[in-house]
Amino acid sequence: MNALDDNAGSPPTTAGRAKWPVILAFILILAGALGFALTRDGRPSGTETGEVNAAAAGSLAGLEARVDANPEDVTGWEQLGQQRYDTADYGGAVQAYRRATVLAPAVAAYWSALGDSLVMAAPRGGPPVPDDAVAAFRRAIAIDAGDPRARYFLAARKDQDGDHEGAIADWLALLADTPPASPLEQDLRYTIERVGAREGIAVASRIAAVRQPGVSPAN
Repeated sequence: MNALDDNAGSPPTTAGRAKWPVILAFILILAGALGFALTRDGRPSGTETGEVNAAAAGSLAGLEARVDANPEDVTGWEQLGQQRYDTADYGGAVQAYRRATVLAPAVAAYWSALGDSLVMAAPRGGPPVPDDAVAAFRRAIAIDAGDPRARYFLAARKDQDGDHEGAIADWLALLADTPPASPLEQDLRYTIERVGAREGIAVASRIAAVRQPGVSPAN
């Protein structure tokens, strides 16, 4: 379950290093869309607005006091992780979500949120989807094979490792499970198109062939 790719520890090639900033740009685009789509109370995730940041910062102290008073409060840790993520304290989000996974190891969303935070906390000179994030996403998938955040980032890891066709196939499968007009849909299409263009892989007809929930085939 925690096993990583056989080549995860191998040094990157020059070509691979050159592509990492491009991959990271796609990851940041989708991370924002995923955060908005998956947040449980309707607030945008990430740092989209100053109002969101101010509200998150205002509640951090209360959440920190809450988990200090009750370290077994898994909901408190999850909310603290979300608030820290909202204020771009990704290292702090990692700590909070890691505690949530200890308290509730069977909740896929906690593992995928941990993986997302590990991606965002990773050094920008290193690989966009690091090994510890991969392990967290694989734990999420083992619990819930449909977890969209874990599915997206594991596909991004395939792209990072040079399996561009495999990444595109996985993103297309995720698109097929994504409702039209959701915050994730257009950014996911954009990522597939850009990776296809970058790697010389034809994707337009494959995207057009995707049947999303609620979309009936043309007569």
